[in-house]
Amino acid sequence: MKRRFTDDQLLDLFLEMVNKKQTQEDFCTQHLISSKELLRLRRRFNAKHASEAKRNAELKKESARLERELAEKTLQIAQLQNQINKIRKF
Repeated sequence: MKRRFTDDQLLDLFLEMVNKKQTQEDFCTQHLISSKELLRLRRRFNAKHASEAKRNAELKKESARLERELAEKTLQIAQLQNQINKIRKF
């Protein structure tokens, strides 16, 4: 099943809902979501944990970036070692 919103988008929607003082009906109409979906958002991202969830999402992104960078550097090291070994053979 294809997801309509990413986790980051859902979190941003929740934070917007918490920060704006508008009715549930107006919010759902504005963002084209059902009230049932809004209730799921509330359960998933509790208001007191919203900033923590946002920070957690940022840390996951940073971790993924660092893992990619580590993989690239490891590959570069292996390539350089292969070149050194070829030079030593001659």
